[in-house]
Amino acid sequence: MSTPNALVQKLWNYWASTSNKQLNFLQHIFTILKQHGRAAVVLPDNVLFEGGAGETVRREFLKQADVHTFALANRYLLRTRRKGQRS
Repeated sequence: MSTPNALVQKLWNYWASTSNKQLNFLQHIFTILKQHGRAAVVLPDNVLFEGGAGETVRREFLKQADVHTFALANRYLLRTRRKGQRS
């Protein structure tokens, strides 16, 4: 039987070991970018601004990447409307 920690795989080029798919996706994007490459990523606001692995990834990302903008959006921005729901 596997434990939750067994699901966390340490990759040599990732800043933090985590089972958080959103953090791993951001770390993956950084590793595949070419030098001076560009990427636009939209993540929920709690991903980079939580403690632990989120804090580690945020600090390393700011040190190593040329970050243009961190924009915090309303929590309802990325929600999809249900059928019949008015805007």
